[in-house]
Amino acid sequence: MTNTKRIPEPVEQEAPDFDTIQEETENELTNEVFEEENEVEHKSPSKGRSVLFDVLGGSHLRKFNAKEHLPFALWVLMLLILWIGNTYLAEDMNRDIVIKSRELKKLRVESVYLDSEVTKATTQSEMSRRVKNLKIVESVEPLKKIIVEKGGAK
Repeated sequence: MTNTKRIPEPVEQEAPDFDTIQEETENELTNEVFEEENEVEHKSPSKGRSVLFDVLGGSHLRKFNAKEHLPFALWVLMLLILWIGNTYLAEDMNRDIVIKSRELKKLRVESVYLDSEVTKATTQSEMSRRVKNLKIVESVEPLKKIIVEKGGAK
């Protein structure tokens, strides 16, 4: 036995008609478009299911690809944490401002009171009244000006 390979005989085929091929592909494409539109219409919430029901029921989350949106979700979460922290800090600072303003009002009243007490205590009549027990008498003579000439006294 000899090992011979058999070569298939050429089969005669007609040349393809490009016009019919183009029409067939156009028909297939239009059929696919119509089928996709029908699928979209069947998925619409007009079948008794509302979008709210989809979201609350969880079917929306089953379609949601969380891994794809994880960086954005973490970014939003970080912004929310910062927002909440900033709100707490602002409220705390507002409380401190109110407390400090009350203390300032009290200190201002005390300052005005002490200033009036010092002014009253340093008047000439009050000073003379206080030193009366010490047997110190007020001067009744007018003040004299002492003039020193340059070069000293002779």
